[in-house]
Amino acid sequence: MTFWWCLVVFLGVLAISSGQLAWSPIQVESNNQVDLFTRQASGCPCLWRSPVDPQDTDCACCVRGGCQCGEISTGRCVQCGLEMNCLNMCNITLDSRALQNSSGLSFGQIKSPILQGPVTCKYYLRPVAGQRVELQVYRLVQVGHFTGQRCEGGSLRFGESIGGTETSRSAELCGANERYSPPA
Repeated sequence: MTFWWCLVVFLGVLAISSGQLAWSPIQVESNNQVDLFTRQASGCPCLWRSPVDPQDTDCACCVRGGCQCGEISTGRCVQCGLEMNCLNMCNITLDSRALQNSSGLSFGQIKSPILQGPVTCKYYLRPVAGQRVELQVYRLVQVGHFTGQRCEGGSLRFGESIGGTETSRSAELCGANERYSPPA
């Protein structure tokens, strides 16, 4: 089964004050923007080429906090600090302090690759002590189906890992083609 899902990760500096779920809108700068970090797919010099030729505008234009993916994906930007994961954002650790240092931002976006299953793709979120971690799922595409009681054929599972061991607290999302507004 092929699936694709998009997950936006927000690592805020607020402490959790209650168990109530809420979400903070993270929006692109304009309606024609490609994604959170790519303003447009071409029109800017390729900063990864040496020397940089200002006349060569074949590369993506990035928003503040975004960096060009380079030769592997010339039309895309990703959050600075995650360039090595431009085409394969699977099984990575997102450290809020490292992302803040590289991009100047305390939030980011994960776009999973198109995968042929069964496969497991893990994301470890490492906040600074006292930081709130907020996950926003905007869309699921072909990630299992809900039978009325459980997910079958795949799911997006949220859990907690302490010392490398998963705890029993977890939640799951699954769906054939689901858009969430507001995000789940």
